[in-house]
Order: sequence, then C-alpha cells, then structure tokens
Amino acid sequence: MPQNFGDPWWWTTTVVLALLLNVLGNFAKDWIERLWGRFSKGTRLRRENEQAEIDQEAALFAAKPEGLQYLAFIALVALQFASIFTTMAFACLVWVQVSQPPLIWVPFVLMLVFTGITAAAMNLAQKRVLVALRAWRVLNRPSATDAHPEGES
Repeated sequence: MPQNFGDPWWWTTTVVLALLLNVLGNFAKDWIERLWGRFSKGTRLRRENEQAEIDQEAALFAAKPEGLQYLAFIALVALQFASIFTTMAFACLVWVQVSQPPLIWVPFVLMLVFTGITAAAMNLAQKRVLVALRAWRVLNRPSATDAHPEGES
C-alpha cells in the first residue's frame, strides 16, 4: 500500500489513469460485444432489438415538437444525478480512510450503492442522447422533394 496519499502528484496520476481506463474500457466493451455478437446469436438479436427500440423511440420523439428538448432535459438530469452520486461515492472513500474498524463496512456499502446509481444514471443519459441523435437525424433527413426542387430535372 503506498504511503504517499498526501502527495498531490499521486492523486493526480491516479485520477487521470482512472479516467483513461474508464474511456478505454468503454471502447473495449463495445468492441468485445460486437466480436461476441458475431458468434452469439442471442447477443446479436439483443443488439438488433436495442437498435430497433432506439429507432422506434426516436421516431416517436421526432414527431413531437418538444421531443428533442425533453430528451436533452432527461439526459442533463441524469448527468447531474451521476455527478452528485460520484461525489457522494468519493466522500465515502474519504470516510473509509478515517473510519474506525467496527464501522468500516458502512462507507464501503454506501460507496458501492452510489457507484451503482452513478452507472445507472450514466446509462440513462447515454440512451437518451442516442435517441435524441436519431430523432434529430429523422427530423433533418432530406426528403424526395428536397433532392429535386420543382423546375429542375
């Protein structure tokens, strides 16, 4: 266990490496899921169903004038929840450092709960953003009359 917890350089490198691993992990997860989908019919069907569900939801929100604003609002609220619960999980991590042995399990459990809520909120935000992007594409899709204006051949 490192003895230099008070060193700002150690904290900075730890946070930067954690963020880098998080980003790389997300790319690796998608890549592994696509690779597994080639071999697993169930995974492929699940991904296709998720895409169809997102497309259907996007068409529904694109039909409403306030649909994109609603999706953006939900995504922002979910991101705010994620940042609040990330902060609370970090506070629990600090609490672990100062806890006495009989109660040391309490901050660990709370940290796990707050981390789970953060992951759920980030997942919700990601899905809302995907639906909003697809709805925006539906709204801005060129129609057949846009391709050939009247009077031109």
